[in-house]
Amino acid sequence: MTEIAEKRRVRFSLRGLMIVIAICALLLVPCVWFLRLIEDVQRQRIRATHAAQLAQVEAMRARLEAEVQRAAALSPSAKANEEARSATTPPATEPNGGLWAALGVNHPVFDQGAVKDLNIEFTLVNDGPETVNPKLTESQIVVNGKALEDSAFILGNGPRDGRFEALPPGNSLRFGYALGKYFETPGVYRVAWRGGNFQSPEIVLRVLKAPGDRQP
Repeated sequence: MTEIAEKRRVRFSLRGLMIVIAICALLLVPCVWFLRLIEDVQRQRIRATHAAQLAQVEAMRARLEAEVQRAAALSPSAKANEEARSATTPPATEPNGGLWAALGVNHPVFDQGAVKDLNIEFTLVNDGPETVNPKLTESQIVVNGKALEDSAFILGNGPRDGRFEALPPGNSLRFGYALGKYFETPGVYRVAWRGGNFQSPEIVLRVLKAPGDRQP
């Protein structure tokens, strides 16, 4: 009887141990899942922090590049170099058109009260081998780097012949306009004439203050 009782106790002990192990395993499953969830959250947080830092670095780099470009644009030496390049660069022309353009002014200096007498002469020569339409109404009068809004109106007025729409090889156009009302403010003016297939060199003129407004 004693042996039978001992065998039963051993069976019960093994069964209880297995039950305990099974319960522990079931309890460990949510713990492992929770630990993995915490690790995933931490990894996502690290990635987000890294992405934010990269974005800050890129933004700082973009700002520094913009500041460098702005400083270069405002640098007196850069402006001087640009002006030197502009002075040495020949006027733009159409290779196949061969149009040569030039401007002239009757006086380089005017008193403010006498600008009504300011007259600018426009000259265009066809050096190419073919007849060319210069499209004058599409060209622009450029004053200090800005095109006059009335360019089409100005250049579309005046006596016209067939050359104004079909300029033969070796022929030229020459015409002038009184443009004093666009130069009434005292100052230095750089004037050019620009078309789709030609551009003149700049001419420079100056308007002085009226004699009564000048300092003694």
